[in-house]
Amino acid sequence: MRKVSLSLEKVEEGVTIAGKGAEGDVRGSFSKYADLTERAIHVQKTIIRKLSDRESCVIIGRSADYILKEHKPILRIFIYSPDEVRIENVMKSHNLSEDDAKLFITEKDKRYHKRHMALTGSNRGDRHNRDMLIDSSLLGVDGTAELIESLARKVVENESKTEAGGDK
Repeated sequence: MRKVSLSLEKVEEGVTIAGKGAEGDVRGSFSKYADLTERAIHVQKTIIRKLSDRESCVIIGRSADYILKEHKPILRIFIYSPDEVRIENVMKSHNLSEDDAKLFITEKDKRYHKRHMALTGSNRGDRHNRDMLIDSSLLGVDGTAELIESLARKVVENESKTEAGGDK
């Protein structure tokens, strides 16, 4: 990979850059923001794919369910909790008032949804793109983690049996 040197001043000026894109395709000029976003997404995709090819792993967020949609075995889980639980957790973890916690969650959810929609064309948490949805308030953080760990083991075992010619 060829390194490119670009001063902070040029980036802040919004210079137009021409050259190879994130996927290696030759392109003309494009805005600094589109290029940086595309490059960041490309790097994230590459890291996620390489990590999952190397070993079993848990990837939280980053639209990994979409990036690894062809990867087997895979367990795609969306973890959620009721708003009142989320608000209470954010109030404690970030030392915020209830109103500030609500705003924090709303803004963060908007960013996550926008990013996921742009990358995948689907809604974040859409049940059609998940194997399971879990309300973490039912079992708590540790209980939810234990449930997912147990389920992941079974998915891997089932995939191994299927590859070995066993029943599905």
